[in-house]
Amino acid sequence: MGGSDLQSKGRPYSGEDLTVVIPAHNCAEFVAEAIASVEAQTIRPALIIVVENASSDGTRAVLESLVERCSVDLQVLHTDYPGVSNARNLGFSHAHTRLVAMLDADDMYCPDFLQKGLDAFNTVTSLQLFFGNRKPYSEGQVTGPSFLEQSRLVEVGFREAGHRIREVTGDLFSPLLRGNFIPPSATIVVREAAYRAGLFPLSLDSSEDRLFYSRLVRLGTVAYSLDSAALYRIHDLSKTRSSQLLHLRKNAVLCLKHLGLELSGKQLSGHEQRAIRTALREAAEKFFYTAAEEGPIGYAHACAWAKMVELRNPKPLWFQLKALRNSRRNSANVP
Repeated sequence: MGGSDLQSKGRPYSGEDLTVVIPAHNCAEFVAEAIASVEAQTIRPALIIVVENASSDGTRAVLESLVERCSVDLQVLHTDYPGVSNARNLGFSHAHTRLVAMLDADDMYCPDFLQKGLDAFNTVTSLQLFFGNRKPYSEGQVTGPSFLEQSRLVEVGFREAGHRIREVTGDLFSPLLRGNFIPPSATIVVREAAYRAGLFPLSLDSSEDRLFYSRLVRLGTVAYSLDSAALYRIHDLSKTRSSQLLHLRKNAVLCLKHLGLELSGKQLSGHEQRAIRTALREAAEKFFYTAAEEGPIGYAHACAWAKMVELRNPKPLWFQLKALRNSRRNSANVP
């Protein structure tokens, strides 16, 4: 229930309807700034829930020192089960407000993000999800342009619903299948809708955002703002290494296959069915291309995995030849 639906009941959304959930793993250096950015909001939430999961760098001690000093009610949960999905889901399970905002422990909110989000929920009828923009941040300063204007969101139709608030009127599901562009650290969601979307999958340690948001946007109205909502911190642990790339490609494939199976018994339009097939074909090509970069042995292992998950190779001969060429190139580089 959002927008005029809620206002007809006599009370608009306020900070008392909002919990901020922060997953925290080995972020002792940054988590205090993340929490401070919530304290600095023009409209504060009722509660901050930080879920510390399996940290080994002093994150727990930092959080314990903040509980008494935080100017917003701060609840710290601990779990030894790793993964951001588990931490977010645990935070959602302890939130009892109608709305939940997310923030990663190494990111920071811009001061008016929660106010902008509440304005959206009080303006747009039946709103389920609101998100804002993000900018990269490093060593105390913004280091690049904002993100959404460079994403596939620019392909999606919208209408102006309020002051710098856009209600999505076009197809958001299809472009999300090809890669998530909704920043979790700039998201506010109706808690009940997040549960209907299945929360975040524990079986994936990447592409979990893509699966969650792809489910969520099919459940109701979405709105966003191009105004800066969060600063995305760039540091060594936030960067994707080349050695991780094949694993990321695998998870993208698993995400799309899972989504395809999950939605196969539901009423999908022809356009949505084609979008899933297209996204899976693109993900398969990226997976086999990355595998071929590792040479014949790595490519053979990847093909065995693909057979196990019933992933069709769209260009088997081309990728096999590429793997052989990479083997020769790598051999030539060995002194």
